[in-house]
Amino acid sequence: MSTSLIITLVFIALMLTGAPLFLAIAVSTALSLALIESGGGLSELLALLWSGSETIQESEALFGVMARLVNIPQEMFDKTTAMPIMIAIPLFTLAGTIITEGQISKRLINIIKALFGFLPAGLAVAALVGCAFFAALSGSSAVTIMAIGGILYPAMMRDGYSDRFSLGLITTAGAIGILAPPSLPLIIFGAVSQADINQLFIAGIVPIIVTIGALSLYSFYFVLTNKEVKRERFSGAEVLTTLKSGVWSMAFPLILLVTIYGGYATPTEASALAVLYAIVVEVFIHRAIRLRDLSKLTIETMVLVGGILSILLIALAFTYYLADQQVPDKMTALMKEYVSSKTGFLIAVNILLLIVGCLMDIFSAILIFAPLIVPVALAYDVDLVHLGIIFIINLEIGFITPPMGLSLFVSSNFFRRPSNEIIYATLPFVIMLFLALGVITFVPEVSLFLVELSKG
Repeated sequence: MSTSLIITLVFIALMLTGAPLFLAIAVSTALSLALIESGGGLSELLALLWSGSETIQESEALFGVMARLVNIPQEMFDKTTAMPIMIAIPLFTLAGTIITEGQISKRLINIIKALFGFLPAGLAVAALVGCAFFAALSGSSAVTIMAIGGILYPAMMRDGYSDRFSLGLITTAGAIGILAPPSLPLIIFGAVSQADINQLFIAGIVPIIVTIGALSLYSFYFVLTNKEVKRERFSGAEVLTTLKSGVWSMAFPLILLVTIYGGYATPTEASALAVLYAIVVEVFIHRAIRLRDLSKLTIETMVLVGGILSILLIALAFTYYLADQQVPDKMTALMKEYVSSKTGFLIAVNILLLIVGCLMDIFSAILIFAPLIVPVALAYDVDLVHLGIIFIINLEIGFITPPMGLSLFVSSNFFRRPSNEIIYATLPFVIMLFLALGVITFVPEVSLFLVELSKG
């Protein structure tokens, strides 16, 4: 039995038993390195471990196995010290938790509704923009659906939007904001692929506009063919009122955009600034959070982040095995045998990622598949920043694609509707996202235009 097959079977068996993902990856990585060093299959490795060090050759082989295993924590430590961006992950997540518990996000939603509500499908567009903002700041499609859905769903029903349209829009919109900074998926993709994270943030701007625009077009069509939908009048007084109450909330995304895109701070520095600003505004200005509650929020956040970082670091260590076995080189050779063009490669990658997005959560998908796909993409002269945007948009669509789309389950549970009803409601929006994905995939300038502009 080949090493690859043994590792695959062990990984699947651990996942089926309900073992945490980080443990499944860690055991698979350790086993793979031990099998390589033992120079044989599983039976040879077991025999070596059982016999211990009866001969010099066995002692040397056993020492080699142990040395390989020690390399795993060493590789994790090296990756951590080599990538200071790791600090940004817990800090951005903590900032998102604070604004979710506080008032920043809610006041931003009120501003967006006041600004866009008078347009045809104004409330739908406001819902899309608001959910994108909230998902970017909270870093979670599930939290977005639960927090924003409870506000926007009743409002859309009052304005004459159908139940199915409202459910589909809110479920879909909960996922589209994860491309915007501070985007944890983009940070993790950058860490795994060595792509420039600042450039990834910049590259995500136009694709976000394209995806929101595609969903807005369908919303306009829905309103034009459904006369029951009400249109709100523009109210300057309401705009001024919401702007006045939300001035500190508006400053939050503006500070992040200016500091990151303006080159005044790295994403890591911006993450620390985000936490500080969120604490000052929510505790001392909005008074929505008590100072003593910060410790509880921090503990809850770090428990969540600890799981993400454990998976991330062990997956990065797994790339040590992939490089040792020349897996990326073999995949490149295999791909070139059957795929003759860059376009064919992009089609194949989209199909693969759409399938992966249906079955795995976004962090696991990035950590497992990015190290495999990136070397092949480079062989086809695909820009890594462009590939990162394609990666995230495919996995965004996976949030709302059966059978394992997380947003489908969250929405079904939150709105207390059968999952097939939620799937049917999201179908038109998924089609529009596929169209947007096609544009972003095969017109690289959509992602890279602002990146090239930022380079001067």
